[in-house]
Amino acid sequence: MNAHDPTHRQSWDLIPWLVNDTLDNGLREMVEAHLRNCTDCREELAFQRRVQAGMIERAPDDDAAAPAALARLFERIDAEDGATADDAGYDPLAIERARPSTASGAGARHRRLSRWLAAAVVVEALGLIGLGILLAGHPDATVQDGAYKTLSQDLQPPTRAQIRLVPSPTLSV
Repeated sequence: MNAHDPTHRQSWDLIPWLVNDTLDNGLREMVEAHLRNCTDCREELAFQRRVQAGMIERAPDDDAAAPAALARLFERIDAEDGATADDAGYDPLAIERARPSTASGAGARHRRLSRWLAAAVVVEALGLIGLGILLAGHPDATVQDGAYKTLSQDLQPPTRAQIRLVPSPTLSV
């Protein structure tokens, strides 16, 4: 078929809907009639059906599979936790021993740092309050006529952009 033929182009664009079985009867008949004469579109249809078949997730039908899978997951987690605890070098108290003692100068440094952080938060809050007062005192320069406008109102006509995804024929599913 001629790639510049409008029927070919329209049929080519409708192949994903044919694969998903969402075409209405009139368009379906038009595409199927075109497919009888166009090998390119038939190949594309076969390719998209392979892609769709690869994307369909095969979920187990019986509801008992989910609890069984969850039980297996918990068993694996427990086994990993047990293996960590059974390791020869594992010492759960090592973290506590590695912490600096609060009896030394570390406690004083911690208190100084806490004071500095509290002071920084107060300065930050005062700065934000000041900015809020400055912004509240200035009229909004973007509102010229005082009319109420929402973000959903179109300021310009919408564009008619289209995106078309064409998977590579070498794509393996």
